[in-house]
Amino acid sequence: EVRAWASDVLTNVEQPAPKLAPQLVELTRHVNAPVAGWACKLLGRLGSHATQYQQALAMALSTHADTSVKQLAALALQNVPELNQATLDALRMASSSSDARLSRLAKQALVASNSA
Repeated sequence: EVRAWASDVLTNVEQPAPKLAPQLVELTRHVNAPVAGWACKLLGRLGSHATQYQQALAMALSTHADTSVKQLAALALQNVPELNQATLDALRMASSSSDARLSRLAKQALVASNSA
């Protein structure tokens, strides 16, 4: 019940305050997949402010134990302008994942970075 309520509330957050970004960065490493996943989603919603936090998303994409978090990190990176080389490398690795959704989301993020 509480998890569903929290998810509904977070869904309505269009763009978190940039001052919350450092806390979100920490939460991308959380062992609880829904917590880490929401942190990735919210970082991706920071718009141009997300560029400076892309390393956290790339790290979640590359190293988080839960595939759903990796998928959400790839999805969030679709909205981050000016991806650096390390992030692009992480997306390329993820694009060859055996998980079809992760592979597709990583490829979409790569395409989005080329059209920006």
